[in-house]
Amino acid sequence: MYKRVWESIKEAESIVLVSHINPDGDTLGSALAMQAILKKMGKKSVVFSATKDLPLKFDFLPGFKKIKNTLPTRFDLIVSFDCASFDRLGIERVDAKIINIDHHKSNTKYGDINLIKDDFVSCSVVVYEIFEQNSVEIDKDVALCIYTALVEDSGFFSYER
Repeated sequence: MYKRVWESIKEAESIVLVSHINPDGDTLGSALAMQAILKKMGKKSVVFSATKDLPLKFDFLPGFKKIKNTLPTRFDLIVSFDCASFDRLGIERVDAKIINIDHHKSNTKYGDINLIKDDFVSCSVVVYEIFEQNSVEIDKDVALCIYTALVEDSGFFSYER
């Protein structure tokens, strides 16, 4: 499944990386980690949040200040992060392929591709595994985003999963 997700991302020309409404560190860190990789690949992408007032405690994350709260008019792929149901994305249905990356047991599998690892403590671990399984080099910015997401969703490593 990791390869299928990665191939779909590589095939896309314009990608919207979507956090859930009222975003936390996991959804933001996961989306921003993916955007940092896509930027290095020369891919056109934007991170979107329907929530206008983002939690400023994450403003140190690379790309945070460029998060948009309006969808671009043209794109061919949506990748959602850490969101168990479509309605929590805060968008209307669109004519674009959806990759749903998550770790919640309650996920409704709303994507065309659903990569759900409900035994993982954080969505960021799923994102890390996508990179790892596809030999994607992780730099300092990507590591910071993944680490932030992981510590936020694990309660600073106090939860079992």
